[in-house]
Amino acid sequence: MTKLAVLIPVFNAERYLLQTLQSLSDQDDSDFRAIIIDNGSEDRSYQIAEDFAKRDKRFILIKEENRGIDRALNRGLAELKEEKFVTFLDSDDIYLRERNKKLIEFMEAGRLDIAACNAFFIDEQGYRIGRNIDYTGFGKQNLAEVFFAANVVPTLSQIMLRREFILQLGKFLDAFRWTLDYFLFVSALIMGKNTSLFNEFLVEKRYHQKNFGTDPLNVTPARLRLAHQLYEKLLKNCKSPESAAKIYNARYIRDVQTLRRTGKETAITGFLQELCKEKIISRYYYDYFNLVVLSRLNILQAEEYCQTISFNHPLQFFAAGFFYYRKGDLNKAAKYFEMSREKSGEFFPEALHALAVSVAAEAPDYSLSLINRCLNEMPNFYDALRSKQLIADKRFSDLKLNGYITEKTLDYFLNYYEKI
Repeated sequence: MTKLAVLIPVFNAERYLLQTLQSLSDQDDSDFRAIIIDNGSEDRSYQIAEDFAKRDKRFILIKEENRGIDRALNRGLAELKEEKFVTFLDSDDIYLRERNKKLIEFMEAGRLDIAACNAFFIDEQGYRIGRNIDYTGFGKQNLAEVFFAANVVPTLSQIMLRREFILQLGKFLDAFRWTLDYFLFVSALIMGKNTSLFNEFLVEKRYHQKNFGTDPLNVTPARLRLAHQLYEKLLKNCKSPESAAKIYNARYIRDVQTLRRTGKETAITGFLQELCKEKIISRYYYDYFNLVVLSRLNILQAEEYCQTISFNHPLQFFAAGFFYYRKGDLNKAAKYFEMSREKSGEFFPEALHALAVSVAAEAPDYSLSLINRCLNEMPNFYDALRSKQLIADKRFSDLKLNGYITEKTLDYFLNYYEKI
């Protein structure tokens, strides 16, 4: 009986596919069956896979329409036989020779349902450009808290699981097609499965132009709601409720920021209302996001909403400043931006930048001094660097504010300013 099934979803990977398949073929542990699922490739990927499968009978090839990686993997799952373990190989990643052997030994020694080895990062030419976060010590803390904070398994190629677990889990969910690695681990934690991270670097994850970052088309309110159903269940497994609540709030806020950046602002307000009503995010963040979005979409509705806010938090004042800026009342905008800065405990570079933009035409020297203070706190703040040049050139009409806050400032409010 074959010990291991390897699922390999492929879409337009002709540049890297041969090297990827060869890295599996050359494994020290040769007892595996590889299932290649061509997901409607439009280049030579199918021909490359077909030729390889003819030379190495451990490989079989299935051709599918392009319906997403989740559907491709579901098709591969249908081909499982009696293999003990199931693993994955992205069509542009590389297995190191001992990957399967060592990961199987780790799974068996710990009687694990799911595990992940660690990964190096390589570029388009195959040169190593970095490595994933070190897993040392993660086994000593609650993995639920680790996965709350971030996805520390950036590629499916790191993961191995028992066949029984994947069959119990069922089909891959379309809502998680952009982060199936995270979906598998979070699902295992929710289901009480035996999970672990293996700090051996046995995979090379390739970064290139086509796979760098999350596809914004995949981020929708419906998918975020489904993702946060997992967060709600995962919260119960955290040893430190106070720490978990802080991370939980951060996950929601970051996801809403992502949604805004994808241009789906019209979909945000209803989603935010649900989150605030269920006390998943605090009123402060709800007011901030909602007022900024309304200020960009409907200035009359924004004005009505602004009058309902009980101002207390720096982000509420900042959002009000953004509203007045969009309305064209720069004096009031400056007043609220200044209050947001004062309320923040003297860290809020975006507020300094916004105040500088608001007063630039009337007081360019003062505006430049504010920009310089902002850059002292956040030297690589692109918006401030751009505004500094525009103010110096007296191109005041080209100055713009977008209402975003950076990750650094968000972390400040969540971890230092807030008393959760």
